[in-house]
Amino acid sequence: MGRPIRISAPNTVFHIIIRCNNSEFMIKKESDFNLLLSVLTHYKNKYHFKLYGYCVMNSHIHLIIQTPEEEGVSISKIMHGICWMYAYKYNRRHQRKGHFFNDRFKSPIVQSDVYGVALLKYISQNPVRAGLVKRAGDWKWSSYRVYSEGEYNPIIDILPSYEGLSAERKKAARMFREMVDGVVGGKDEVWSKSLVIGEKAFVKKILQKFEISVENKFG
Repeated sequence: MGRPIRISAPNTVFHIIIRCNNSEFMIKKESDFNLLLSVLTHYKNKYHFKLYGYCVMNSHIHLIIQTPEEEGVSISKIMHGICWMYAYKYNRRHQRKGHFFNDRFKSPIVQSDVYGVALLKYISQNPVRAGLVKRAGDWKWSSYRVYSEGEYNPIIDILPSYEGLSAERKKAARMFREMVDGVVGGKDEVWSKSLVIGEKAFVKKILQKFEISVENKFG
């Protein structure tokens, strides 16, 4: 069986899911979480991509990344740097050898102006679904409080569709809190198993652009 198709394009929003090797719980200490944020900061400054959201779990990581305009900075190049540097520094700190991440990360394209806020909600609820906390705001290692409380986080770019909730930032924050703190849905494979997530016309346009003929779940 061949490798899954990966679409890469400039100025495009991706939902990145990368798991620790064998889905082990390897990100445990506060220093492990802080290291990941430090690595993200380094590559964000180097490649000038936008980071709209993240949720770092013990066994995997969710990122919402928009690639820059430059053709030479693909999502694969960005993730190769992030994964390589984190694994290298983690292994040195913990005096271990071997793979840290699974070989292949998932990177569905997301129609962010329609599905961006829903994706933010989904990744923010991840720690609640896992039973780690009762409320999304209790999990320190996500971008949730940037959107729900206006907390400053230098590595986060505000998702344009979030700003579309309301012109008043406090009202937008309240609306987002109500969305996330409401009913917590189960794991929805559309966010990880689809090649492109969006309205049918958007999905069709992307697949045609890259001459891909595959069945795809429409968001």
